Amino acid sequence: MKNALSFFNVVAAAVLVLTVAAMSWVNRPPPTPEVPNYVLSERLPVEVPVYYLDAGGQKLVSEKRNVPVVQGEQNAQGTAEAALTVWNQGPTTQALKAAVPSGLPAPRVWLRGDNYFVNLPGEYRNLGYSVSGEYLMLCSMTRTLLENQGLDVTFLVEGKNEATIGQVDLRQPLTRQDCKDL
Repeated sequence: MKNALSFFNVVAAAVLVLTVAAMSWVNRPPPTPEVPNYVLSERLPVEVPVYYLDAGGQKLVSEKRNVPVVQGEQNAQGTAEAALTVWNQGPTTQALKAAVPSGLPAPRVWLRGDNYFVNLPGEYRNLGYSVSGEYLMLCSMTRTLLENQGLDVTFLVEGKNEATIGQVDLRQPLTRQDCKDL
C-alpha cells in the first residue's frame, strides 16, 4: 500500500475541509435585522395670518392662527397646506365670516419656486356666489398664501386649468396687487 499521507491526499483533504467550511458558512441563516429607529419630525407651531370676510362680507380681514407644521417656518409647502386647511375650517372670531361654507373639502396647494398652485375641488364651481363673492373667496386664499412669501397663485379646478370658476377668470394667476384693496 502506498503512502496514505501523500502530497496529493493532503491537498485533497484540505480542499475537502475548506469546501465543507465554505458550504456551512454560505448556508448559515442571515442575521436578524435591527428594527430601524424612526424619528418623526417635530411639528412646530407657526403663526400664519389667515384671511376671512368681515361681518358685512365686503372686506378681507386677517386672523392670526397657529398651525402645526413639520420643520416649522422652514417648510413653506407645509405652512401653505396648513394655512389653507385652517382657512377652510373658518374663523374662530365671531366677527368674521368664512369665505366658503363649512363641509367643503380643503383645496390642495403646491409650491413651485415662488409660485403657488391651488387645486380647488369641483364643489367650488357650484357655490352660487356673485362675481364679487367668488373674487373675495379667491383673494382670501391668495392673501393667506402670499402674506409672507411667493409671487402669485394659480388656481386649478380638479387638477385642470379652467378658464373660469363661476364667473371669475382663472386664466391669469392672482398676485398681491390684484387683492390689495380688499
